Amino acid sequence: MPLVEFAYNNSFQVSIGMAPYEALYGRPCRSPSCWVEPGDRLVLGPDIIRDATNKVDWIRKHLKTTQSW
Repeated sequence: MPLVEFAYNNSFQVSIGMAPYEALYGRPCRSPSCWVEPGDRLVLGPDIIRDATNKVDWIRKHLKTTQSW
């Protein structure tokens, strides 16, 4: 759930002209450095960036699909 919330809060919203996080706090959100769930293997280096980017892209794609209904 934290990844869904992160993706939504940092996605550009046409109605307000910016991401909700930026509208609320007046600055862009910094990306979390680690999204490892307890019990998962620890991902280090470029792998964490690639994994996080893939997850955020997947979530954004699904949010856009859901919003278009």
